[in-house]
Amino acid sequence: MEKTFIKHGSDRKIQIIITDLPDDKTMEDIDFNITFRAGGMSVSFAKAELKHPDENVFIAPLATSNLGIGDLWMSTEVCIPDEDFDDGIRHEYYDYFMNAVII
Repeated sequence: MEKTFIKHGSDRKIQIIITDLPDDKTMEDIDFNITFRAGGMSVSFAKAELKHPDENVFIAPLATSNLGIGDLWMSTEVCIPDEDFDDGIRHEYYDYFMNAVII
């Protein structure tokens, strides 16, 4: 797959999709945080800060002017209710290369 090149200063809407949740959970049921990184800079969004046009649809309004030049990465912290953990929450962390470069 070829990389997408995004001009620095462009605004993008990025749909957030979290899979591999327990069978009885959807994105509506969990809490999560998203961080985008490029060129040594980052911007983060809590779930409540994302646009939420429909059930299980979350959109991050990303202004690339808040990031540096370079490969675009997205990190997620997913907080899944789970009674097996002391605080009742299982924290899972993931990093994704977005197959895009800010130029």
